[in-house]
Order: sequence, then structure tokens, then C-alpha cells
Amino acid sequence: MRYTILDEDAEGVSHFQEADFLLEDTHFAPPAAPMLLSEKIPASALVALTLPAGWVGVPHNSPLEQVAFILRGQFRVEAGDGEVRDFGPGDIFWMKDVSGGGHGSRAMNGEPVDMMVVQFPTGG
Repeated sequence: MRYTILDEDAEGVSHFQEADFLLEDTHFAPPAAPMLLSEKIPASALVALTLPAGWVGVPHNSPLEQVAFILRGQFRVEAGDGEVRDFGPGDIFWMKDVSGGGHGSRAMNGEPVDMMVVQFPTGG
């Protein structure tokens, strides 16, 4: 299962990269048949978030390391290195840029953006 990471280098500049969850055949919900499952990653919070239509965020860091699951709308993110990516329904976006120059983001196409965000404990 593929996702995008926004990480930062030693100078605090954020960059995009692609990664995959490693899935293994696991008995997750016996007596149901085994299914493909990733490792468990401890989380500290789950929040629902809506960016109103036309929302534009000034450059900022992620408040915590967190993963956004985009449910509705188009979400544009500009990394510190200038690369721009758009995320839409079904996309998974892992933000690790918690201390450097951050990123800019905005809701696109005059529509709100709905997402679920899983936050991790510090150092997640």
C-alpha cells in the first residue's frame, strides 16, 4: 500500500518521497481468514479535519508527526524545496516536517477538503 511522505533534511527543508507499507499475511480478526496487515504503529490521536473551500495555509510545520487520509476534495501541498503535489480521495499523506521550514498547503477547486488525521506521540 503506497503513501507519500513529507520529510525534512538536516537543513530543515522539506521533501516528498514515496514509500510502501510492508504487509504480511496475518490472523488479525480470528476466526476470519488471514489478511494482509502492516506493523502496528502507536498513535496518540485521531481527528477529523475539514479545510473550508478556498482555505490557504501560510507556510507551517506539521504540529506533530501525522498521517492524513484524504476523503473528499483536492489538497495541494508545496514542500520546502518547491515541489508541489496534489492529494485527493484515497491518498495517504504522512507529514514528518515538524521542526524545519515547513510546507504550504491549500484547498483546491473551490471545494472543501475532508480528511482523517492520525497523530503520533512525539518521536513517532
